[in-house]
Amino acid sequence: MEEFFKAQKRNFRQLNRFTTDVIYVLKKQIQTENIITKTDFAFVFSDFLFLLGSIESFLNKAQSQLKKDQDLVSPDFWLPTVTERGVFILFDEWSKKICNIFIEFARISKSISFRKWILERSKEINKNISNIVFFAALTKPIKILRLYVNFFQTLVLPKMNSDKNDKKTVRFIQNKLIEVNENAIKQRTKIIELEKLYRIDSQVIGEVVINLVTKNRKIQSIIKIGNIHNLTTTMVSRSVHTLYVLTDILLFTKPEPEIDSIRCLYLIPIQSITYTKSIENQLYINSTESLLKIQFNSTEEIKNILNLIKLIQNNSRKSINLKYGYQRIDKLEKKIKKLEKNAQTLSTDVINLKERLKNKKPKNVLPRNWKRVLSQNGQEYYFNIKTFETSWEIPTIIHNDWRKIKTRNNRFFYLNPKTQQITLSPPEEIDSDILENELEEERIKREKIKLMEENKKLEIQKKKLLEIIQIKDLRNQISKAQKNVDLPHSPRRVKLEEQEQEEKQEEKLEEQIWFEIYDHEKKKFKYYGKTTKIIRVHLPKEAIIVKLSEREAEEFLSQN
Repeated sequence: MEEFFKAQKRNFRQLNRFTTDVIYVLKKQIQTENIITKTDFAFVFSDFLFLLGSIESFLNKAQSQLKKDQDLVSPDFWLPTVTERGVFILFDEWSKKICNIFIEFARISKSISFRKWILERSKEINKNISNIVFFAALTKPIKILRLYVNFFQTLVLPKMNSDKNDKKTVRFIQNKLIEVNENAIKQRTKIIELEKLYRIDSQVIGEVVINLVTKNRKIQSIIKIGNIHNLTTTMVSRSVHTLYVLTDILLFTKPEPEIDSIRCLYLIPIQSITYTKSIENQLYINSTESLLKIQFNSTEEIKNILNLIKLIQNNSRKSINLKYGYQRIDKLEKKIKKLEKNAQTLSTDVINLKERLKNKKPKNVLPRNWKRVLSQNGQEYYFNIKTFETSWEIPTIIHNDWRKIKTRNNRFFYLNPKTQQITLSPPEEIDSDILENELEEERIKREKIKLMEENKKLEIQKKKLLEIIQIKDLRNQISKAQKNVDLPHSPRRVKLEEQEQEEKQEEKLEEQIWFEIYDHEKKKFKYYGKTTKIIRVHLPKEAIIVKLSEREAEEFLSQN
């Protein structure tokens, strides 16, 4: 038995050495490539190293127990403490997590040699973990419980039954097993409740994300919700999976595969929402229902249109409220036109920005005291009026640490970030022309970044247009099917109802229009209602702002 523990310790030391080597190299690579921040790195690996230390102390404890020739049948030795039990269960999770992190960093890294080294080390670590039989038995929940049950049945209970003095201990163990069984039933009910709560929360989060996308809110809030949702999903799925396994063994039940169970989430890699495209991939699936969800808030409206489409596809001639579905599609047509117009204006802006960047090139500025001179042969060379040096090549500019900074009052001062010196006049060691050239280059870089962002927006708009074309096709289908369907009302009555609804909508829209006027005396904005003719400082919730210039505001106030 002692030799067995020594072998496990050797394997463990090798595992520890491999892991520390990988972490050391990985830390250096992260600093050079800026893969993640130092705080994130410390958070991940400090916990893992703590687990390694805890398991090593347990193996030392087992070996020292053997040296003292103490009774191995003692339940105090075999049943680990709460901390140790937590360490064993956590280590199995963390070892997988760390190996996945190694592979993920290898995938992200630009260095081929580093990538190869990491993958080889990850294989060695995985192999080493599988070699530690006793260690693996303690880390996995199923093997822990099987080890305890077999141990009690084969060694503890027979010995205690043979000895009359140990009957109290037998009763104690039996009571403990009954208590464990009762706790397992309680745990199972908690898991079911947790699953229900999680499903409800997931639905709420899904609705929030859809609403944020439809109302064109800031993408940062969607990213935060997505990341929080992914984090909670990971935590819930991992903890629930462990509890399911433990309770299955204690209650002698078999796990039944469920399609919507959290156990499935444990096996599926969870993708984090990092950009609009990932949200679009989830919402803009190639189905009519997902497209309609973006345009309509009411589920009844969506069902009505979907039923209408099904009836058209099946060539049904039943009496349906075609007018209602037609109106919704007609309103959608207006939204499509508006979207097309926005895409056109955005594309023209991008083209103009590209042309402006082509024409905008930084000036070829010479260092101070250097001048361009033409020789007798007509060739250009460079001459220094102070040192009388000559050069056929353009003299190099010696870069400095001074920066020109503009204030709010449109004044300039010069700052040296290294020495923390500040001066209002240009320092002697820099040339104002060179500095202007550097500023111009920075401006061009900023405009190029802006151009890339505009291109991304344009691509999103184009994607939306391509997908909304499917909805436009629906209108054509409905108009074709209109001849084959019996309408509940006469066309004249339908037209009158449509006119009444449009008039009501226009009146409602006019009530929501507020003119924004700037009050120079109070230095505040005021809002004037178009229909109500009331001046307010704060806008109502459903207000449409119309900004007026100073001249327009004066004319508007004089008329009203």
